[in-house]
Amino acid sequence: MARFGGGVDISVNRSDILGRSKTVTMHSAVDANPTHYRFSSLYIKRLNNWRQVHWLTKKVPADGDEETSVEYLLKLFSQTWPAEQRAWDEKLDNEKYSWSDEKFTCNVWNVETGEYFYRTSLTKANNQKDQRVRFGWNESLSSSIDYWNQRDASFDCMVATELLSTNDDDSIKRITSIMTSEAKVVLLEPVDGADEESVRERLTACGFKNIDIADVTQESRNAEASFFTGHNLDVELSDCNYLLIKASL
Repeated sequence: MARFGGGVDISVNRSDILGRSKTVTMHSAVDANPTHYRFSSLYIKRLNNWRQVHWLTKKVPADGDEETSVEYLLKLFSQTWPAEQRAWDEKLDNEKYSWSDEKFTCNVWNVETGEYFYRTSLTKANNQKDQRVRFGWNESLSSSIDYWNQRDASFDCMVATELLSTNDDDSIKRITSIMTSEAKVVLLEPVDGADEESVRERLTACGFKNIDIADVTQESRNAEASFFTGHNLDVELSDCNYLLIKASL
């Protein structure tokens, strides 16, 4: 399965897509995420892997006459970016890990598109030690599909949230290139209004079929309220509607 954007999980019917690395890394087998250099999100944004780089610089044309000082860059690396990363770690690291490995008996490909979220994925990988769940990072759904196509990936199930609201039609249409025939799809989508017909038309145009849509707004808001209460968060409930969509490709 894979996770990206608001959240996408895809079950894969191949177990040999990735091999286990034999190279030595700085990552401890005991601690979940020990190395402090991973607190900068630039590592993952530039080379797609926290383990491939410590410092990365590139000479580029100046944008105007303003010059970024070394002191400012050092502050970003040593204070600003680590603080942002730690804030996300505190929100995410203690959440329930990898619900999908308890729900399904299958391999899972977990992909993040948020660079700040990927460290939590590494924490999950080390704590879970479940070889069925593989973690990666891609900048977008489209780049994820490019990556999977290069490795001849083939998935038979997709569970997603916010797929329609965070991606354009061209990217969504490309999903069929990495799915098996008659692959199953389940989507939870926030919408401004419960306009099921326009959603159905869009899905059909993107290659989905056997589309079933249910309004689950109240159930979703109840889940939000329960989460906020359990985490002592003073946050307003979302004012959108939610649709549960089941389809095939």
